[in-house]
Amino acid sequence: MTRDSQWSQALPFIIASSCYFIGMGVAITLPAAKHEYNNDNCGTVFENAKVDHIIPVRTPMLDDDQSLMEPLLVKPALKYMYQTIFSQYPTIEMDSSTDSPPHKLQRKRNVGCALSAIVGLQVLTAGAFGIMSPIISIVMTEYFARLHRDGSLIDCGANPHDEACTVGSRQAAWLSSIFSAVGCVGNLILAPMLGQASDVYGRKPFLVLSQVVRVATPFSVMYFMEPGGSITPYFMLRLIDSGFGTAGVMSAAIADVVAPEDRTAAFGVLFASLSVGYCISAFIAPFFSREHILQIAGGLFIMRVLWAFFILPETLPIRSRMSKARWVMENPVSSMAILFRNQLFMRLTCLIALTSFVMNGVFQIQSFFLNTIVGFNVKDFGNLMLLGGVLALLGQVLLLKPLVACVREKGVLVIALIASMMGTCGFVVIAYYPRKWLVYAMSIPGCISDLSFPAISALKSINVSEQVRFIFIDD
Repeated sequence: MTRDSQWSQALPFIIASSCYFIGMGVAITLPAAKHEYNNDNCGTVFENAKVDHIIPVRTPMLDDDQSLMEPLLVKPALKYMYQTIFSQYPTIEMDSSTDSPPHKLQRKRNVGCALSAIVGLQVLTAGAFGIMSPIISIVMTEYFARLHRDGSLIDCGANPHDEACTVGSRQAAWLSSIFSAVGCVGNLILAPMLGQASDVYGRKPFLVLSQVVRVATPFSVMYFMEPGGSITPYFMLRLIDSGFGTAGVMSAAIADVVAPEDRTAAFGVLFASLSVGYCISAFIAPFFSREHILQIAGGLFIMRVLWAFFILPETLPIRSRMSKARWVMENPVSSMAILFRNQLFMRLTCLIALTSFVMNGVFQIQSFFLNTIVGFNVKDFGNLMLLGGVLALLGQVLLLKPLVACVREKGVLVIALIASMMGTCGFVVIAYYPRKWLVYAMSIPGCISDLSFPAISALKSINVSEQVRFIFIDD
């Protein structure tokens, strides 16, 4: 590989590192959050600090050790993780001092059933995405490599450094980034509208529709993998997937059934379920062929639709819905204008936009980079995702609590951005020195960088009024 090509491969990560450096400057200027506990002694607060959030895994990276793929080692780790999570969270139930004990018990059961249904849907969602992740960048690269070779088949998993695979990887990464960016703009416009509409028509119709519009995704991958297939349907579905985001509606569904004092625990369980689903699917993916992976993914996507339609309850009662006669669709631009009313809102908005922009961009190109430059295959991607998911969960369970107790959310955010910058700088080094062990080493700062999202969320929830919080919810 020539020095010019190495520079071109490293340039996106150099830009990402610069953006994280700017984000650090913005984070330093944020006010510190107020807490009910003090942090005069980090050692004593370690056991009493409250965990604010546990977040879904975004881009896991990790170890090539075969022992990590053994169920006997993975399952105890997940079991320990769940025990730790649930031991830190209070029982989730609606509090009502006027209810009789039977009514309280029935309400607790209703909340548990609703939350279990939502968590189950999230596990299926993460599993369906996670099982396809190890192969999707490779099959997309092979599609464009076939076009470069006038239809001749090539295995870019086994021959990642072939010229056709290199050209195909660049084209796939470019188009994937373009469609993702357009979809994110669409999500920016649609998210406030979906939130308002769900207040009128309920949460379930939009959550069901979200699963229906995505159900054809694995089948579109099967189609363009065929010699005469086209990738256009897949990109159209990717555009819909990015634009029709319902994370805000899902969060509103949680808020409908869970008391305010217990919502942190509920969101923690919800986000942890994403990581668990992602890790499990990453674990099983390397044991199957591409065709079987897509068949399993197709089954999971269909299960998502059935689960949302038949099992997921409607969490917003009719009596609590906004009247259709009184409902006026607000301009999404006007809805977002509230974020720029003072310096705190503006800084939080800029920080969320900057970190999300960089993370999404790195996520879009990273798998193509690892396949073409480092030579990752399906097994490597599976191991990377599995270890990344486990480390991310352990980082949030074991590191977030003492860090918040000692340096507060602002300090956690700065540390997370430093770790993010270290990770992208590490990929700059990998562009010139492509070794797998370096990629696995980047998982360590990677699990720390994931703490930026709970830190931002905590700063937002402490400093921002209830009226504004829904706008900050990002898909």
